Amino acid sequence: MNQKLSIVNLFYNKIFVTCMLFLIPKFIFGVYSPQYVFLMGQNRINSQLMWQEISNDHIIYDYLLPAKEIDLLDLYNRSNLSRWHTLAGTNASVRSEPSLSFGNRTHGLREIISGTIVIELTSRFFIQHDFEFDSNGLDDPHYHQGIIVQSVGDWTGYIQHSSLTYFYEHGHFLIGKSNLFSSIYMKSLLINPDFPPGEVFWFHHKNGRIQYDWSIILLNSVSEKNRFLSLHRYGYETDFWRIGFSEMVIVPYEHFGIDQMRYLLPTSIFFETEINGGANSNLMWGIDWLLKIKKFTINGEILIDDIAIDKKSPLKVGFKIGLGGYTSLFKYYIEYVRINRWTGNYYYPARRYIENMVLIGHPLGPDAHSISINLQKEIMPSLLLENTLVWIENGSGDIFEWPEGLIGNGNFGWNDEPFPSRPISTIYNFITGIRYYYKNLSLEFESSLSSTSKHSLTIELYYGL
Repeated sequence: MNQKLSIVNLFYNKIFVTCMLFLIPKFIFGVYSPQYVFLMGQNRINSQLMWQEISNDHIIYDYLLPAKEIDLLDLYNRSNLSRWHTLAGTNASVRSEPSLSFGNRTHGLREIISGTIVIELTSRFFIQHDFEFDSNGLDDPHYHQGIIVQSVGDWTGYIQHSSLTYFYEHGHFLIGKSNLFSSIYMKSLLINPDFPPGEVFWFHHKNGRIQYDWSIILLNSVSEKNRFLSLHRYGYETDFWRIGFSEMVIVPYEHFGIDQMRYLLPTSIFFETEINGGANSNLMWGIDWLLKIKKFTINGEILIDDIAIDKKSPLKVGFKIGLGGYTSLFKYYIEYVRINRWTGNYYYPARRYIENMVLIGHPLGPDAHSISINLQKEIMPSLLLENTLVWIENGSGDIFEWPEGLIGNGNFGWNDEPFPSRPISTIYNFITGIRYYYKNLSLEFESSLSSTSKHSLTIELYYGL
């Protein structure tokens, strides 16, 4: 009995402290919504962008993200996104979102206090900081572990996004710390937002139907070598279809020089750069497309790591294709993903597509394929039911392996091999969730069944102050 009372008291104490931290500022701030705000990669709203675009007959979001909140349409939790408070007489705005979660995945009650601070320097220059304080943050793979402060126990705090951005009519320049990622359709083959944020430069431009992106992301050191990722994307987009080509490269170095500088130029062609004088790197090519036909949305990606012309190495490629649509009863999205063995890998660890032990590309990883079926049912305007069924088949390969005895980037010596490699493991996952929105309050339930782990249940409560 005493143990039950202590748990109840702890629960109410946590709610009281969390609410008081953010109720006080409400009395000194007015209400104002800044014009330009990025929806950082870890924001739970990102999972709803896919459903929003599937239910529209035209393209809404760019391939490279984060999206700007000004582009969001009538999402169910729009009031939560818009709940800003501005210090009187300034252009500094604050949005806070305390949340509580409980479930066997989080080992009890977990508090997360997140929010955004935006400072409008001019009508075009904005500073944005997204912060998070987490009572159990060490279990979060997106948190890059820093110094553990004994006085606060298991609490962690970090900046998820920190940027200075210049917005203009056709795009923006961003410099700061963030997660640049690709595609709102589940996880992308190119870049996903799951690894910890890094220092980034991003130039995004749209002129009519032509799109151009140039980005540089500083990565963590591996094997005593510094690293950066450089990315170019060229796109063509109408209201109903889009096609894009990306080139992306990871460059390790001990001392930065002209060979590395060549990869930072906005007009470099990475393949030519590497062949004719650039530092040795790991080059990727990506092709993405999106087509909307009436109530149907078709999207896909091809990722090319290496194609051996002499046919003495396996194809290091990945692809995915997805079909989405809507009926009067529900929305749906079905996707198939395949990533060949060795894709994203390299003999030298510093050139592998992994950051802080999190894959830069699709979390499925190499030597695997999967089929997922996703359904969303609007029971009422404020109540959503979502179900996801995933089948995964994995081989024995992973991002860390390399053929025994093969040194450097030479040919493997063979071309054909079974897919997936043996032995094969099969995984089934079923996830069902309920989302309820009421004004600036949202309540989310998620239940997960897996063939490889125990059943898990999570309850999350969000309140936009």
